[in-house]
Amino acid sequence: MIVFALIVLIANIIQGITGFAGTILAMPFSLLTEGPGIAIPALNFFGLLAGILVVAKHWKDLDWKEFSKIILCALPSMLAGIVIQKQMASHAEVMYKMLGILVIVIAVCGMKNIQFGKHREWMILASGVVHGMYVCGGPLLTGYLTTRIHEKQKFRVTISAVWILLNGMLMISEARQGMWKAASIRATALTTPFLVAGMFIGGRLAEKMSRETFMKITYILLIIAGISLLVK
Repeated sequence: MIVFALIVLIANIIQGITGFAGTILAMPFSLLTEGPGIAIPALNFFGLLAGILVVAKHWKDLDWKEFSKIILCALPSMLAGIVIQKQMASHAEVMYKMLGILVIVIAVCGMKNIQFGKHREWMILASGVVHGMYVCGGPLLTGYLTTRIHEKQKFRVTISAVWILLNGMLMISEARQGMWKAASIRATALTTPFLVAGMFIGGRLAEKMSRETFMKITYILLIIAGISLLVK
């Protein structure tokens, strides 16, 4: 549990800076240390709480037009992702490998600044599917949103608001699947203070330091996380 708490702390320092990378950074390591029964519901809740902490403080910077567009596209595709995840629940090792490959591809594209054209609406749909499967749709959604919102604070608040709604819907689905058991509730409760501390530190760093520098660090950590899943 100590290792999981440290994962949550470090991941949410990054989340506080970038607005999106916390869950996808924490998920590979959490799956390896705690398993999907704890990692998936706990990190989904943390994504929801992290979004609330950002939006509650800076809600006036929310871009309602982009927020509405993303939700209308991402919600249906997220439901498709949930169905796929259920069908593959008995093939956890295959899901680990798929997630590992996805994480590495996203990190390499980010580090190399690979562009996908100006029209990236397809990324919203793809992020919904990935979020429904792994609670890790952030990087794909970021690939779209970076072409639409260029002001750092508005970007952080808008993408955080998306996580509030999407992760809230996922929590309902997880509760219906019986994923919120005593062990997952206990792990979530014990590590929530580490999330709050990480978000606080990340928020302070976001005000004083370059977001680009931390994005590079995040991509390196993502590659390590992806490789760890492939060799599991």
